[in-house]
Amino acid sequence: SGLLKDFGWMTTNVLLGFPFGAISVILHAFLLIFDPRKTFRFYNVSLLIWVIGNFLWMTTEFVAETPSSNVHLGPPVPLGGVSAQTVEDMVNIKSALFLISSCVQITMYILVFCKFIPMPEDDEEDIVSKNEAILFFYGSQSYSKQLQYNTELDNSDDVNIISLDGAGYERQGSQSGPSYGFSLIFIENAYILFWILKDLCWSWGTGDLTHDQDTAIVFESLALCCGTMSIFVYALTSYLYRRNTLRFLDAITTIFWIAANFVWMSGEFFLRYDNLEHDDATQGNDYNTRVASATLFLLGLAIQAYVMVSVCISVASFQNSSRSSHGGRGSSGRQIEMMNV
Repeated sequence: SGLLKDFGWMTTNVLLGFPFGAISVILHAFLLIFDPRKTFRFYNVSLLIWVIGNFLWMTTEFVAETPSSNVHLGPPVPLGGVSAQTVEDMVNIKSALFLISSCVQITMYILVFCKFIPMPEDDEEDIVSKNEAILFFYGSQSYSKQLQYNTELDNSDDVNIISLDGAGYERQGSQSGPSYGFSLIFIENAYILFWILKDLCWSWGTGDLTHDQDTAIVFESLALCCGTMSIFVYALTSYLYRRNTLRFLDAITTIFWIAANFVWMSGEFFLRYDNLEHDDATQGNDYNTRVASATLFLLGLAIQAYVMVSVCISVASFQNSSRSSHGGRGSSGRQIEMMNV
């Protein structure tokens, strides 16, 4: 829904932007309410706050701004009907929501690294990929120590493993061993903070906070840095997930999504809002960057459609095999392996 919402927003198509933006807010609200994983609460809270702010930002552009190019796939905009004061209030609320969402994320990282809360971790994360993450972040010496400790732990008869929360093993009644590395989901979701900060600096760099050009350039530079970090995080994530086809393709989809936003943002920085003004005529037309952004969005949508179809086929095949084998273990096991390929 978020991918389609951004595609509709970038192409000034209110028929895509508004419905899928609303769906995204609703889905994140449901996720916050019904996700049983306590360690994911910080993620879910910050994401809900961010998508609400993002929806407000999109709304202000749909109702108050003239498109800067003819990459336009929906009804005529601006829609109007909203006072200038209301638009200004929505912009300020959006900025406040982005700041709050960023603070929630930063608070989570502080609490995790101070070991006040456990590191978020998915069920059955690939241990090989986690070891590769240790090797990447900590180097070969730490990687070897962790492997040695894990081997001793597995071979010991008098060790009671009381926690494995992404920060390492602990032994009951004895000193804990070396603790290196991050959970895969912790690495993957690091992009969230960078993406939220990217959106905040993007909006501030195009005049939502200040019309001073020197200040705006600072925000533009920060937005470009945060966008680059988001792409880096997901490039690393796609590498770690390369043995799981569906996870890998999902990561590639997100790379296209982030890259499409990055190109769209760059067009606004360097073409549309070059003088921190709304260029509604031919000057400042960011047509080329919007076409490039649309291409990246469509590639991401195509891959995501393939992932969803593959998941549906795998689930249906698994259910059919389970029924035909009357709960037999062998057939079900083969289907589960197919889903993890």
